[in-house]
Amino acid sequence: MHPRQRDILRVIYRRGGATAREIHAEIPDPPRSRCGIRTLLGRLSRKGYVRSRPSGRHREMIYLPARSDNIARAAAFNRLAKTYFGGSRTRAIDALCRLAAAEEAGNRYRAERELATVAD
Repeated sequence: MHPRQRDILRVIYRRGGATAREIHAEIPDPPRSRCGIRTLLGRLSRKGYVRSRPSGRHREMIYLPARSDNIARAAAFNRLAKTYFGGSRTRAIDALCRLAAAEEAGNRYRAERELATVAD
C-alpha cells in the first residue's frame, strides 16, 4: 500500500470516518487540491478498505472504515509476520516482545540489535 493511502486510512480510523476535506486538512504534506485525495479514496474503496455514504452536506461523501479496528490490526500483524518473519507469527511476537523489553530498559541500540537478530 502506498504511504499516502496509509496516511488517509490513519485519519479515517482515528476519526471513525472523514470527508475528503477533513482528510486533506489532517494528512502530512497534502496535495494542493482534494482531487488527489478523492482519487486515492476511490482506490481504497475498490480495494475494500473504506466505504462511503453521503455526509448530508451538499454532495460531499464521508468515508468510513470498511473493517473493524480489531480486524484491521490482525490483518496488519499477519502482513508484518508474512513480510518480515516468513509467515511465523510466533517469531514476530518474540521480536516485538524483545524490542519492547529493550526499549523499556532504555537501550535503543540493544532493541534494534534484538530485532535484527530475530528477523534474520
